Amino acid sequence: MNLIRGVFFKLLLVTILLLFFTELTKSILNIDDLLYNSLSEKLTLQQIKDLFDFQDKWKWLGYVFIPIYLLLKTAIIATVLYIGSYFFVAKDILFKSFWEIVINAEFFFYLFPFLNYFGFILLK
Repeated sequence: MNLIRGVFFKLLLVTILLLFFTELTKSILNIDDLLYNSLSEKLTLQQIKDLFDFQDKWKWLGYVFIPIYLLLKTAIIATVLYIGSYFFVAKDILFKSFWEIVINAEFFFYLFPFLNYFGFILLK
C-alpha cells in the first residue's frame, strides 16, 4: 500500500512539474504575443480576440488532461515492460515496481528543461 501511495505522490509531483514548465515556457517565450503577431497577418482583430477568448475559456481542459495523459503514458510503458519481463525473466516482478521505475524515469526528462530555464535566467 505504501508503494502505491509513493507512486501516486510521484505522479502528482511529475504532473505539477509539467504544469510548472508549461506555464514557465509560455511566460518566457511570450507565446501569446508570438501567436498574436503571427495571426495578425492573416486574421482580423475581432477573429484574433475571439480565438484568444476561446482559448481562455477552455484552458482548464488542458490542465485536466495532463494528469490523465501522464497516468496513461506511464501505465502503458509499465505494461509493456511488465509483459516483456513476463516472457523473458524467470523471476516474477510486480507491475507496481515497473510503474515506479517509469515514473522515476519521468523525473529525468524534466531535468533538461530545468537546466535550460536555469541557463536562461543566468544568461539574462
